[in-house]
Amino acid sequence: RLDTVETWDKRISFRSDLNERLYLYRDPQRGHRYAIGVDVAEGILESQSGDPDASVICVLDVDGGGEQAAVYCGQVSEENLVEPLELIGRFYNEAFLVIETNSTGKHVGIEMAKRYPQEKIYRRLDWEQGYARRSRTIGWRTHVGSRNILIGKLADAINDRAIALHDARTIEECKQFVGKAGGGYAAADGAHDDQVFALGLAVVGIDAYPRLDEMAKLMASSQYQRKLNERMKTAESQTGY
Repeated sequence: RLDTVETWDKRISFRSDLNERLYLYRDPQRGHRYAIGVDVAEGILESQSGDPDASVICVLDVDGGGEQAAVYCGQVSEENLVEPLELIGRFYNEAFLVIETNSTGKHVGIEMAKRYPQEKIYRRLDWEQGYARRSRTIGWRTHVGSRNILIGKLADAINDRAIALHDARTIEECKQFVGKAGGGYAAADGAHDDQVFALGLAVVGIDAYPRLDEMAKLMASSQYQRKLNERMKTAESQTGY
């Protein structure tokens, strides 16, 4: 598990605990950039399903050949995923976060926006309805078109050996992610795809990382901060978060 050491710099350290959900394969390297993909479970508790989906956080080393550095996996609700995500992100040099925000992930995105560097959170660039501008809304939204893009990026990364995996569960889920008779790809019957999508989101993070300098300049402007505050108030009024 990750703990904050009560020192002047609030350093985060890793402590071995077999009862925790974090699997660390590579320590953070000084000067390396990291990308994190976050697949948030739909909120089905273990008591409600014999084999529920898991929330997964996947860490890839951008400057280390896409090597898988860590995986957090478990039946964790969205409100309980925020703290470990923040600790993991900061532990890995304030990694770039790509959070899927289709449903329960919206809460994670909103909360991370309050406590994490704005320029280190992925924002999609879809067009806002009724406005001639990009939305820059926090998080990756999975739909028919973007799902194919995500799977394509992950397939290319695997085929090009652009990533190196260490987590046995991630590897097994990738093996069980197969073509379907009716077209498209999905988890085989009885299998899960949480690891696959968290990994794919981390690959998206690697691709998006070079744009951070441009985004940082934009987010530092007073106009952007004013719009961000307006969006946060709207989100809070609509969701209660």
